[in-house]
Amino acid sequence: MWDWYNDEITKAGGLTFKASSLIAKALHPDALPSEEIRLEAFKAFSAWKSDRDAAKRR
Repeated sequence: MWDWYNDEITKAGGLTFKASSLIAKALHPDALPSEEIRLEAFKAFSAWKSDRDAAKRR
């Protein structure tokens, strides 16, 4: 079920659950994320952004 959801959401240009969770964790105002968590969130956002932009160009 998760594989199907992640496949369909990425086709529509959305974030996977894992990526959105990482980003939310890094940006939450009540949390002080470590450098490692911030880096993982940035990588997830960057990967999503590049995939989304590539899909738009097709």
